[in-house]
Amino acid sequence: MGSAAEETTMESSSKAPPPIPQPLMDLFWDLAEIDEAKQLDATAKLVGSLREDFDTANKKGESASAGLEYTLTRLVRGLASNRKGVRWGFGTALTVLLQEFSELKTSKVLLELENHLKIVVPSDIKTIAVGQLTVLMAIVNSGRMATINASHLRAIVDILLKLETEKTYLRAGVHEIFLKMIEQLPSETFQRSLLPLLKGHLTKSLAELDLDGLVLLLKATQFHQKAMESSLKQSIGTGDLLDAKNIDAINKILFQTSTRVLHRGVLDFAVAFQLRPDVFPSFWTAFVQCATKESAWKAKIPFEVIPALLTNVTEPKQLLAILTQPFLFFLLKNSTEVRAAESESLKAMHMAASSALTGILAAIKATKDQTVNAKILNLLLSNEAVEQTSRSWSGFVSGLIHRLDAEQSAKVADKLVGNLKEDTPTRNQVVKVLESILTDKIKTVEDVARFGKLILFFEQEALRSENDASSVGTARGLLKYLGVSTADHHRPSPTLDMADVEKEVSLKVAVLKVLLEKSKDAQSTSTGSKDESNVANANLLKSIAKLPIGPKLKATFELMALATTTLWIRVRPILGQEILAELTDVVAGLIKVGKKLTDETAAGKLSGLLLTLLAVERAVFATVELVFKSLCPFLGEDAVSALFDLVEPAEEEDDGEGQPIDFESSDEEDDDDMSDVEESGVEEEEAEVLAVVDRAALEATGAVETEDTTESEPDLDDAAMFKLDDVLSGILRSRKAAKNGGPAANEVDARFRALRLVHLFFSFPHADPLVILPFLRSVIRIANERVPVSQRERQSQMTDLSGKVLQSLKQRRKFDADRIRAGTSREDLAELMGEVIEETGKVQNAVLHRQCVEAVLFVQRVLAVFVGALKKSAAGKAVREIYLPWLERFAGLKTCMFGHLLWNAVFGSLGEHAVVLLPNLVDLIFSEETIVKDRPGQLPTDPDSHYRKYQMIRQVQLCGTVKIIITQSVAKATGTELNELKEFFTKFGQEYVKHLKNVASSDGPLKGKKLLEDITDLARFLILYHRKLDKHAAIKLQPLEELWSLKKLTKSVDQLLGEKLAAKELKAVRKAIQNLKQTLDAQLKLEKVQPDDGAVLVNGDSAEAMKE
Repeated sequence: MGSAAEETTMESSSKAPPPIPQPLMDLFWDLAEIDEAKQLDATAKLVGSLREDFDTANKKGESASAGLEYTLTRLVRGLASNRKGVRWGFGTALTVLLQEFSELKTSKVLLELENHLKIVVPSDIKTIAVGQLTVLMAIVNSGRMATINASHLRAIVDILLKLETEKTYLRAGVHEIFLKMIEQLPSETFQRSLLPLLKGHLTKSLAELDLDGLVLLLKATQFHQKAMESSLKQSIGTGDLLDAKNIDAINKILFQTSTRVLHRGVLDFAVAFQLRPDVFPSFWTAFVQCATKESAWKAKIPFEVIPALLTNVTEPKQLLAILTQPFLFFLLKNSTEVRAAESESLKAMHMAASSALTGILAAIKATKDQTVNAKILNLLLSNEAVEQTSRSWSGFVSGLIHRLDAEQSAKVADKLVGNLKEDTPTRNQVVKVLESILTDKIKTVEDVARFGKLILFFEQEALRSENDASSVGTARGLLKYLGVSTADHHRPSPTLDMADVEKEVSLKVAVLKVLLEKSKDAQSTSTGSKDESNVANANLLKSIAKLPIGPKLKATFELMALATTTLWIRVRPILGQEILAELTDVVAGLIKVGKKLTDETAAGKLSGLLLTLLAVERAVFATVELVFKSLCPFLGEDAVSALFDLVEPAEEEDDGEGQPIDFESSDEEDDDDMSDVEESGVEEEEAEVLAVVDRAALEATGAVETEDTTESEPDLDDAAMFKLDDVLSGILRSRKAAKNGGPAANEVDARFRALRLVHLFFSFPHADPLVILPFLRSVIRIANERVPVSQRERQSQMTDLSGKVLQSLKQRRKFDADRIRAGTSREDLAELMGEVIEETGKVQNAVLHRQCVEAVLFVQRVLAVFVGALKKSAAGKAVREIYLPWLERFAGLKTCMFGHLLWNAVFGSLGEHAVVLLPNLVDLIFSEETIVKDRPGQLPTDPDSHYRKYQMIRQVQLCGTVKIIITQSVAKATGTELNELKEFFTKFGQEYVKHLKNVASSDGPLKGKKLLEDITDLARFLILYHRKLDKHAAIKLQPLEELWSLKKLTKSVDQLLGEKLAAKELKAVRKAIQNLKQTLDAQLKLEKVQPDDGAVLVNGDSAEAMKE
């Protein structure tokens, strides 16, 4: 078939018409498409129609072979095409046809093949040979091998053997057909007919075979073992191909003939040996050993067969047979991260190893057998294994230990600590495993004693770290542990669980006391400074015990004291000594207060000390966060105010350089001309100190100076931190005077960490709302802060965290009404509400806006304590005084993209009190003054500016707000609110008629079409809702004809539906007006005749039309 037309249509010169109808003829076009779905659909239709015609003809006693034979001829002839779509589609159809119709004899198919797919010249091989293979594959796949006779089998094999010798690229297809024939033929037919024909393939010695021939031999032995025994003994010397004696020869073939793409034969042999437990260990050991000697492309072969082997694992011993020590070493050595500079072969090997490792971990987890865990750990924890550790080794071992119970984990930890050697290349990886045990397994006070040896190891490292920089990293293990939550059910939560925090503090105090005892025992070998620190610690703990505070807060002070004296002073000597001195002064000052001391005062003092630690390294700051969590129940407004001083943006005039963070914008950012030093407000002296730190860090790490990284909390390596301890401590102390004794507010990392502490306080479910309220505006300002482009990466993190802070307010719904009334006033809350609404109105990011709305709703819930206690009339007046000024301001703003969403949420939560604002909303919707005086920071109002086109956008948005108030609040309205509702209906009708008249009488094209469309939809909504209110027992409004002049309204609508709305771009407005007219006609009839519920009035409108 040279062309599509020749492949799918009959020649026009043919005298006899085709024996199948034209619709079926057209299906051959679909068979030639590349689209697989079309091919399958066409195949189903073609074969289904042929079956229907065949059965019908048989019932009539007529012959139906002509259609079948014609279809067979067309399909075979079409396979001469070199188009992929034809080969796939026609081949599939031929297979299904032969499956469905046994009447099409194999001899007939072979005859068609000979007539239409004959290789005449060498150039035919490229197209005809593939067509021949497709026909033969169709015969085999149709299931005819079970009953095929010897002559047909010989004919098929002769064609295949000839094609095998023609071109190398045909061998794969030929062998695929041979494999399927071996699988499907009965053993008797195989031995009698096929084996003699394939003697040249199945009787070779292993040295003469390639991988394709070896796979053919494997399939023959698997499906016809007895028939192959004699020939195998003659060719390879044994009747069992998978005998242990043949392993080396088989592995040699598997690796020598493999390419970059894994050959399916490798998988077949791996699985075949796996099913032979007696020889699989020998095969697998030799297989892995061969891989270690090969290049990267072939070395990855064991990793690529792992998924197939794991699929067949049904019991633990099979998994252990795969996870031998040599294989695990080889796997963990190569399962490293792919690097850009690596060769393609190394990348492929590392990716394959990482994928295999993931699968193995999943398989181990799925076994739920602790013995498997234990045996694999024994392999990986041997001295030989520890000496060959890698990054993957530590992660793999940690994952295995995670599944052990505490008792078993303690034994593993003791073994690792006992075998750990000094100054070895693998020491860091072993320490990582020990750190994971420390943070993952010590979850109760009882575990502290169980893991005493492990804790002692880290304590010794802390003692060494003062004079040995190399042990600083090990000592940090305990620092990390102090800040990690060990709660079994720990997961991100919007609220802070103080029960978990208290358990955490008790646990960490118990661990630190063990360290303290070990430190005392080591005094005889310690330096004088350490003796002094132990004495200072003992005195400090005695002083804390004297404090007249509650036991929970006292435990927090103990945690801070023990962390300072047992760890910080070892790892960061200068910083630790300074904190110890300051903590001692704080405790001494609190003791002097005497019995008048309150928990709030004590917590505030300790919180003030924590605020000087915002610039410390991450491991230390984790403990700071834990201490702060435990202080949250005791913090008052002064302590929280000091915290906010560190994060609140400075009051500066907007110079146009700063921009709010907008995650939805994809516009490119302009280069920022401002220097970072000028923008952040760092003094010249401080900048010089920072330069000293940078140079010292580079010298300590041997690094090259680069651009700023994007990590949220940059951290130097251990050696650098050790050398820089004095410098960092000096800088930290020098900045204390900036604001209330804390670090400078312009220190970005300090601001971010202070905001993290704010988030913890807001997450405390019992935090006093009176303490939270004053700082809501500050949080929104932080989230929406304008910054230069150079700082936008960090500001986006501040914005995200601020949003989480605001989102946590959603959970706060219960308040102590008496405390709120005693601590604030309605006027103060109303003023705060206005401030929060104003800041929210500046937000131009949808996600952040929703989070800011939670702050508004929080204030509203607190304000409801006052408004809810008022009488109806007084409550309505209060609502109008609180919300109306800001609502009017919103209606005239050019910005505030999502403001209507704010009002929808506010009024939806306000309940029936929102009804009193409906008349005012009518004034705003129909107001001609839509732009108010510019606020500071806004673009100047230019009459010719493009935004003038969108003056009415706020009015459009307020239409939706009206619907929300009515649907959620009207049903509860009573008394004064009903009067406001009547006034609203009357005023809206009057203003709407006036608006329609103005639109109809105006010259030129229609202006404000979106507003006209939305207020028309709102008018129709109100008509329908008025019908619903007529049935409400408690709410009785006047007939709509009395509230609105329906006849005048109808006349205005009819007038507007003339030429004024004929333009194509006014289609939406015209549709809204037409819908309103139908509803008006229905309402006029309803005013005259009250129909039964559900009676259809006009054009489908009914008394139940509110359901629309």
